[in-house]
Amino acid sequence: MTDENKGYPTGTRRSQGRSNAGRPPLLSVMASACIVAATLAVQSPLVAAQAKPDGQVVAPLGSGKAAATFASKDRLKIEAMLTDELQRVVDRQKRLEGQGKIVRVKASLDITSKALVIDLSRAYVPKFNGGRFEDQQHELAMVAMSILSGTIAVDEVRFLFDGKSIYKYFPQDEIAPRQPKATAVEPADLVVVSAAHGYYLHYKNNTWELQRPTAPHGVYEDFITQYLAQHLEGYLGARSAANLGIPRSHLSTTHAPSGHPWWKMSARTYLETQFPDNPSIWSTSGNQGDDRQYDQDINARPKFANHINATALLNIHTNADEGAGTARGTIVAYHAGRETSRALGSSVLCYMAEQIHAVPGYASFPVAAAPTGFTNKGENELAHMPAIIVETAFHTNATDAAALQDTNFQKGAMRGVEKGYRMWRQGKPCTAQAIASIPAATGNINTAFPVTVNFQGYPQLPVKAETKVVSCPATWNCSNMVKSTTMLSQTQLQYQILCTSPNQVADASFTVDTTLVDADGVRTQPVRNTYTCKWPAT
Repeated sequence: MTDENKGYPTGTRRSQGRSNAGRPPLLSVMASACIVAATLAVQSPLVAAQAKPDGQVVAPLGSGKAAATFASKDRLKIEAMLTDELQRVVDRQKRLEGQGKIVRVKASLDITSKALVIDLSRAYVPKFNGGRFEDQQHELAMVAMSILSGTIAVDEVRFLFDGKSIYKYFPQDEIAPRQPKATAVEPADLVVVSAAHGYYLHYKNNTWELQRPTAPHGVYEDFITQYLAQHLEGYLGARSAANLGIPRSHLSTTHAPSGHPWWKMSARTYLETQFPDNPSIWSTSGNQGDDRQYDQDINARPKFANHINATALLNIHTNADEGAGTARGTIVAYHAGRETSRALGSSVLCYMAEQIHAVPGYASFPVAAAPTGFTNKGENELAHMPAIIVETAFHTNATDAAALQDTNFQKGAMRGVEKGYRMWRQGKPCTAQAIASIPAATGNINTAFPVTVNFQGYPQLPVKAETKVVSCPATWNCSNMVKSTTMLSQTQLQYQILCTSPNQVADASFTVDTTLVDADGVRTQPVRNTYTCKWPAT
């Protein structure tokens, strides 16, 4: 392959046989937050969750066939296996205040809504409907989705307690349905990018504690999300022209009460300093116990987004599989029943797959095809605007954890979130980048002429066309080319071809395979096309 200034066919004979975690603090300071398989029925349920060597395809969580396509007896076997596995998880979970020692669980598949229903006994309901309770349910959901991955599709995970919604026990927490904002583009969006977790004050111990205190494979979720979020903030500002609301500080100066850098502190802690006279943002929780700041931190993020009237709330997390650590990949959660949030999540996943798979080494990284609906995620539920949780990868899996610590993966994943947000705001569908056609081109020898490429998708400029020679006349010297392109329209690119010859007098046709590569490294499949160089009539 030659550089951009070479590679034209020339009319000279070819030579025969010639081959054609110890990371530094965040550096930049952002704007102030205040302004800105069908055989599962006869397999062990753990088979579907086994880790695969790097490079092999791993089924994304939530993927598979509709449960309705399985025979009733097979669904019953699957439900029984899920129930047994979830019961083991429940039995080993540490009990929260108000929870009973003996808790029964039953898993079932709703074939109408494609939902996984996890029904727990009344004894599982704790004193406070807060973050710790949400964590328990998330663990159960990830175990079940990992088991079903690639076999039965799951669009929603629904939790019941003795057959009742959690709101039967906490009616004050139920959020009335809201009319979502329209998706028409406004002059300037205000997007809240919320990096998960951070240090919070535990009152009984009078200590500052991490919300995710362990670091499987060297990854602290409380910290790595700040790196992910800062990449996303940069892309949103540069590509979406969005204003930013940032509920966690990026400052490397010391938070005096804790002795930790500000960028490691929770949103609840930072927002208290930004809005000292507005505790309705950072001090809302039914939990008034020693661990209350844990719950307040979850609530503070959507409350802050509501306060500044944000266009969207993007919650950035990493995921956990507390069992075997085999679960992998990217998922997006939205509040079930909120269609605009679902649409946002779908667009984000689409373009996360595009961008992650374009990063060298991550072509087979598992990314869910569709978002999963939940009704127990406070960051989504309390938001008055479209909101999603992006679970970027599993820090409990060695392969995923390595990806999370790779700057190239971080940037690719967050480019996908930004592009998904931007396409959703512009009302554009999920469209794979591809060449639709390349009409045969004809021009005169020694005179540049255009080749037009009809394409689909939304490539990031500049875009290059890479051509690989398939056939070349015997008396010509041909080589591969890389040509920068100029956009003619939303669906067309063009570049120039020049055939040079001081002595050729016959027309010549050339066949090449052409691939488009955008500025983010997203590559199309090659398309074969021809061009002909004609000797001008005398």
